[in-house]
This record gives sequence, C-alpha cells and structure tokens, in this order.
Amino acid sequence: MRIDLSSDANPERSFALMRDIADRKRAEEALAKSEARYRSLFENMLHGFAYCRMLFEDNRPQDFVYLDVNIAFEQLTGLKNVVGKRVTEVIPGIREAHPELFETYGRVTLTGQPERFEIYFKPLKSWLSIAAYSTGEETFVALFDNITARKRAEQERRDYAGRLRRLSRRLFAVEETERRSINRELHDRIGQSLSALNINLNIIRSQLPRESLDVVGARFRDTQTLLEGTAVQIRDIMANLHPPALDDYGLLAALRTYVESLGARVAVSITVHGEDFTPRLPLAVETALFRIAQEALANAIKHARARNIEVALGATPERVTLTIADDGVGFAAEHTKSAGNHWGLATMRERADTVGAKLRIESPPGRGVHVIVEIPRRAA
Repeated sequence: MRIDLSSDANPERSFALMRDIADRKRAEEALAKSEARYRSLFENMLHGFAYCRMLFEDNRPQDFVYLDVNIAFEQLTGLKNVVGKRVTEVIPGIREAHPELFETYGRVTLTGQPERFEIYFKPLKSWLSIAAYSTGEETFVALFDNITARKRAEQERRDYAGRLRRLSRRLFAVEETERRSINRELHDRIGQSLSALNINLNIIRSQLPRESLDVVGARFRDTQTLLEGTAVQIRDIMANLHPPALDDYGLLAALRTYVESLGARVAVSITVHGEDFTPRLPLAVETALFRIAQEALANAIKHARARNIEVALGATPERVTLTIADDGVGFAAEHTKSAGNHWGLATMRERADTVGAKLRIESPPGRGVHVIVEIPRRAA
C-alpha cells in the first residue's frame, strides 16, 4: 500500500497492491508434508540407511562424511552421533581394515553405477549386506542389513557338509579295507582249498583202475568242471571285491582286467583305452574312480540296454578325466541333477565328492549316457 500526503500532511490519495500467495502457501505445505513423510520413512526403515559425502584426493577415495543416518543404522552398527563426522573419526583404523570399502564407495560415487556386496565388518565383528547408490555431487547412499545369522547358518551347513564328506571318506576307506580282507581270506582259504581239491581229484583219478574209471569217469568230469567253474566264480568275486591290479599296476590296468572279466559274462562290447600316467594318483583316488566306473558299467548293462560301452581314461598336467559312455536308451535330463531314489547315481556322486572330484552325467538325445569324472591333479 502507498499513501501520498498533501502539503498540510493530510492524505491526498492512497494506493493498495495485493498479491495472492495461496499457491505458494499450498506448495510450502505440500513440501513440508513431503519432507515429513520422507523423514518418517527414513527413521522407520528396517534397514540401516547412511547418506554420505565422499572425500577424494587426486581422484582417490580417502574418507567420507556422514550427512544423515537413520535409527536402524545406529541400532545396527552401535554408532551414535555420527552426523557431520568423518568415518575415520568415528571408526579409527577402518581405512586400513577395509580399503575395499572405500574403493567400492568411491567407484559408485564416480561412476553412478550402484553396487551390492557382502562384507565381514571387522570393527563390528558382523557380516553386513550393503547396497550403495550414487546421488550425485560426490554423495552416496548405503543401505545396510545384518546377515551375520545367515552367514553363521551357511558356515554351519558347510561344516556339516564337511563332516559328512569326512564320514563318507572314512566309510569308503573302511569298506575298501574290508574288501581287501575278504579278498585275502577268499584267496588264502577258499582259493587254496579249491586248488587242493582239484589236485586231489586228479590224483584219485590217476590211481583208479580202468574199470572203476569207466563207471565214475563221467561223474569225475562233472565234478572237475563244477570245481573249475567255482574257482572262476571265486576269482570274479575277488576281482569285484578288490582287483589286485589296482594295487600293483594302477587304475588303467585294473579297468582293463575288470572289463575283460565282465565282457566274458555279458553280451555287450566294452572297450577301454587310455594311457598310463605318472605319477600315479593316490590309491584312495584310484579306488574311488574304479568304483565309479564299476557302478556306471553296471547301470549301462542293466538299465541302458546298451550294445557298446567305451571306458576312457585321460590325463593332462592339470587334471585326470574318466569317461564311461554307452549307446543305450539314456534317461531324462532331470534325473542327472538329482539322485533321488537312484542309489547308483548317489553313490557315484558321493565317491567323487570324497576325493575332490567333479562328476557330471550327460544324456544327449539318442546318444546314450556319458558319465564324466574330473579331478584336478592338485586335489589328488
């Protein structure tokens, strides 16, 4: 408003100017409500929230300042009254303990690309899941979640799996020990007894008069045939229990000996190829690979209706690979991912795991089943 006065100081005329500020007031009220909502969300977030400004020197992240934090951040970290302070003031030694944290925050701030990572935060002795986002002008936002319980559970699962692997390794070792023991008993007792019986039968036969031999000759021949067949069966059982070639000559020789014996009993063509490699793998590893091949061959013969099976053993300076491939009917791909009730597959996987090998099973359409076992030389 403006008032003009005359010479005698009496009002001569007046002007009034008015402005409608309702829109501005409404905008201010809306802004205040928006800020109140933001503050309510900020303070009541379940995740820790820190709004920070990165400090660089020669474009290298050196420190950061807390511009704002929420209640969850304080509860999660136990850090109080940090706003306006540098993190190196709040947590002395953090740059030396976690240089990767500064590198990550600096990279997010400079590139604008968000990153998510997990870190064992030494000052808090806790695992944290952190998501960092750039807000521009050398500032960033970090969202925190304490995942210590989850990490502890994961570690417990790993420890439990490790104990199971050690138990499986021990059980397989005990099994092989028992197999060797039974093998020796069969050789020393049954095998020698059968050999002695055969010798005795030949002696008795040579001492019988011609007329007696004419009467019991056929029975003698049947008895000797039965005895020789029993001896062959005992040798097969001994080979299945523990092939002597495995101890004396190695995996490839044991596979060839086993396949030769197996091929004589089944109407399937089985071939073995590969080269001997030095140094040999530890006996426990060779035994596990032999048992896997034994199980895979049994599955191919019994279930796959294969006509041809190929066993291949290859080695490089880095790894040893055992492959058993058949031309049978194969099976659904999902069966290769979960052993389920397929105890043969489960046993093969367990044997592979106990010696640090990786087993995979492929069943290409119309191309049978390929069982592939790989073990790094350093693991063996």
